[in-house]
Amino acid sequence: MKKIILLLTLITGLFSCGSKKSEESQMGKDEYYTCSMDPQVVEYKPGNCPICKMPLTKVKKNSSLGANEIEISDQQMQLGNITIHSVGSRSFSDQGTMTGLVKLNETEVHALSAKVMGRIEKLYFKNPGDYVKQGQPVFEIYSEELNVMKQEYIQALKNQQAFEQIDINLRETVTAAKAKLLLYGLTEQQISALEKSPVTDRTEYYSPFSGYISEIGASEGQYVMLGQEVMKLADLSTVWVEGQAFNTRMMAVSTGDKVQINFPESELKSSEGEVEFVNPVSASGSRLTQFRARVDNAARLLKPGMVAYIALSKPGGKAVVALPENAVLRIGGKAIVWIKAGKNKFKRVSVEAGAETNGYVEITSGISPGDEVVVTGAYLLNSEFVFKNGATSMEGMDM
Repeated sequence: MKKIILLLTLITGLFSCGSKKSEESQMGKDEYYTCSMDPQVVEYKPGNCPICKMPLTKVKKNSSLGANEIEISDQQMQLGNITIHSVGSRSFSDQGTMTGLVKLNETEVHALSAKVMGRIEKLYFKNPGDYVKQGQPVFEIYSEELNVMKQEYIQALKNQQAFEQIDINLRETVTAAKAKLLLYGLTEQQISALEKSPVTDRTEYYSPFSGYISEIGASEGQYVMLGQEVMKLADLSTVWVEGQAFNTRMMAVSTGDKVQINFPESELKSSEGEVEFVNPVSASGSRLTQFRARVDNAARLLKPGMVAYIALSKPGGKAVVALPENAVLRIGGKAIVWIKAGKNKFKRVSVEAGAETNGYVEITSGISPGDEVVVTGAYLLNSEFVFKNGATSMEGMDM
């Protein structure tokens, strides 16, 4: 029984294929039906679109046209605002302006961490943005472990004084106890004070750096572990300006290049920066590359979060073939332009695109000076081409 069903299925399939070929031969290879909304649909008999259910439109190919050519009417030329310019060379200075943001220079951010386990009794600074000078107290901590080390140091001093009379040298014991206190964050002044005044159970910690508080990681009354971050200080004497640019734009940028940066939100209207990092990995699917420039900020006029306009340039211009951005279509990872092939006839051509700047795209191959290229209306030509030839006609173009 199963063999009979399989045989009937094969016969039905062969009949359907034959019927399809018969319809195609009756229509002719230059005639078919398609849908204006879904041009990938190609049928050889009237009917409705299987996707949107709209009636299919009969299309007749022009046999005099090449595989990548299209012909449109005078009315379509006018309605589509199709304009044509002759390709020529122009000076291309590899200059463009990108938007960026001022950010902290992460290499100048310092973390103040707990040198011992204990409880934060007091924070002397509680607001991000506060300025801390080097040597100022930043927090006070209660630590049983640290209090024991203080007592050990005091006892070592007492033992040294007591045994000096019987000629026993305990200097190494005192030195080791002092080194332990220094390791756990006490200053020379604090250790000297232990010898002159009663030992307290709370210990102040002083900042070894100057800077603005960028983060606070602990609060009063909180227990902290050894090495836990209490706050971060940022030295704003230099800042980073980060931006993104198209991969073709970044072809002209290298580490060490000087860039001019404008700051519309700062009293420092403009400054020179130096590119110190270009991300070797492009953002997935975006054709963008991240870069970073370092800018001096001795006057502290630049603040993280401010907008910046970055002018990327290299000295000297060069004469290259360049087209307006609207003339170059990005389709399926390819760059395509339309060139004039006759009266109301146009041919699509794949090109290699280079750097982009000031609304123009450098064309490194595919067209030559003197070719007449569609500058406006290229999308209309492309849509009409897909409608008449099907979406699959865009595949397999030679680069």
